[in-house]
Amino acid sequence: MTRYVLIISLGLIFLSLISCTRNDGGEAQLYGTWKLQRIVRGGQTDADYEGNIFWKFQNKTIEMQQLGDMHTAINRFGNYRLADQTLFLSFPDDDMPPLLGFDRDTELQVVRLKGDEMVLSAGYPATLYYFKKW
Repeated sequence: MTRYVLIISLGLIFLSLISCTRNDGGEAQLYGTWKLQRIVRGGQTDADYEGNIFWKFQNKTIEMQQLGDMHTAINRFGNYRLADQTLFLSFPDDDMPPLLGFDRDTELQVVRLKGDEMVLSAGYPATLYYFKKW
């Protein structure tokens, strides 16, 4: 009898662990963590960008995170929506403006979103943001 209880308990533990990795209703293509690899302005790669910004998507929430020295981090939380090849970002909290100098309400054009690659475009002339799924 205890053998069956052990097997059922292990099965339930396994199911609870794997269920934590599912998408909670957000855009399946965006779900997860993306590392901003590089920024290109006017055809030139931004040499000042340190490669330390991550975007994390889940449900309708986006977290922008900038890692610093000594394991410090700046975290910004907002909302997102993807519609018609446009990524809409909104950061309503006055104490948490978005990173990268974006406006609190920003629209980014989706140039590419396939597999583990994402390229977003903003402004004119366009600034391109190259992401890799992390």
